[in-house]
Amino acid sequence: MKLHKQTKLTAQLTIVGEEKPQKQTFANVIENPEGTAIMALGEVMASFDPENTSVASMIETVEFEHTN
Repeated sequence: MKLHKQTKLTAQLTIVGEEKPQKQTFANVIENPEGTAIMALGEVMASFDPENTSVASMIETVEFEHTN
């Protein structure tokens, strides 16, 4: 049996003057979030410093448990 265990979202934000993107992870997200909602979360994170930050990408990580 395949059971949904957990969904995580990671926002990768590009910050002016920094070489590597900054990452922020959100655990225990609802199962099967809409793509538009995922991107909206990234935009909210970038809006805290809109002149220096933009969304590089959003990563959705889903864990399943397989049992007999």
